[in-house]
Amino acid sequence: MEISIVSYLELFLDNRSTSGSGTVKVYRSAIYRFLKFIEKTDLEDINREDFEKYRKHLDNKNLKLSYKINQAKYIRSFFDFVEDNFRSKHINFFNPIPKIKFIRFNPDQGLNLQEKKEREKDEFYTIEQMKLILSKSYLADYEHFMQIVLLIFCGMRGSEVMSIKRDNIDLDSRYLVTGQEINARKSQKDLYYVFPEVVANMLWDYLQYHEKKYGKDVNWLFPSHFHDHKNYAKIRGLQSFLTSLNVSFNCRTHKFRHSISRFRRINLFSRESRETLSNHASPSLEDRIYAKIPIEERRKMYDECFPEEYKSLMLRMDSL
Repeated sequence: MEISIVSYLELFLDNRSTSGSGTVKVYRSAIYRFLKFIEKTDLEDINREDFEKYRKHLDNKNLKLSYKINQAKYIRSFFDFVEDNFRSKHINFFNPIPKIKFIRFNPDQGLNLQEKKEREKDEFYTIEQMKLILSKSYLADYEHFMQIVLLIFCGMRGSEVMSIKRDNIDLDSRYLVTGQEINARKSQKDLYYVFPEVVANMLWDYLQYHEKKYGKDVNWLFPSHFHDHKNYAKIRGLQSFLTSLNVSFNCRTHKFRHSISRFRRINLFSRESRETLSNHASPSLEDRIYAKIPIEERRKMYDECFPEEYKSLMLRMDSL
């Protein structure tokens, strides 16, 4: 009797849904790519030879080793789920995916020094590049400009910027809360981001504009222009806008987050401060569970760890 993959896959993805829709999409795409490659729909028809062919297929593509390993982990976790489900019903099932430690992918091809320098440069913006982005976006689109301002000075992830609600901004205390929407968060907790006084003033102006354009009933700071603004705008719209600026360097939303972290590191601010301000998960169990940082302390930390180089960005905004 054929045992359909689809029903088990939906059960597996539902089991993973507590980690957020982003995680579900990653698992779904990895598993579907594998199934499409082997062209099988019956669980019991899939064997180690199928995966070995897929492993070679991944190895023949120009992919990073970490990506290939992660793809194998996602696929293996699905078949682990199936195996556990079968075992609970006293049905034998042979997992067709080897344990990850036994899977051998080709290592990344080494880069020469020049290639490494070029790759590193593409991970961050320079101050002059961010000035250019601010100037061009200010002239092109006010809402995208404000999204970029928050990306630059808060170091948020793109989805966290797009899903901010007006009610979750405190201009007097210079902070906002985001990460509350399941589809736009990486963790399971609210995320607090502090911003400088100049951004607080710009947000006050933007909120006046927002109320005139959308009315008091629209709570999304950056609402979608579809479906009566009932949802927030998607990050792909901002990414398309950055691409349309037609500058000589690659523009990606996540580079803003990398950049402020880099400049904090250049200024020798502590790793603990950088992780706290970026809302990165701390490796310390004590920090993750017990250390709740008050907003006053977080704001003081932000001001003390404000990169000296970013002051020229604030001057650029004042001149716009």
